[in-house]
Amino acid sequence: MEQDTLPTGDIASLMAYIGIHFPFTQDHYPNEDLSTPEKVTRFALEHSLDHMVKTTGKIATQKEDFAHGGDMDSHRLQIDTIKMLVTSLNLARALGMSADDVTRMVPVAMGTQKT
Repeated sequence: MEQDTLPTGDIASLMAYIGIHFPFTQDHYPNEDLSTPEKVTRFALEHSLDHMVKTTGKIATQKEDFAHGGDMDSHRLQIDTIKMLVTSLNLARALGMSADDVTRMVPVAMGTQKT
């Protein structure tokens, strides 16, 4: 998949697109030690968590503003929801999961199906 080829409606295409644009590589993170697969995985976990916490804060801000009578910014919530999805799929990719793995594990993670 070329860098400027947009993803299609399937998870594999989306994960490939995310992986092209947000790889956990030394080139993209020159100040990190990504010299072993274990260090890459650790960094992917830590970096993904940082992004998830940051995005969760943005969503919480929207909720809090709305609770106090403010307007809810639906577009901002949509963007932040997608950022969470991107971060989650990139972490899944870094953990060696395929799109089929992700799809197969959704019912298990939701508790609607046993492993």
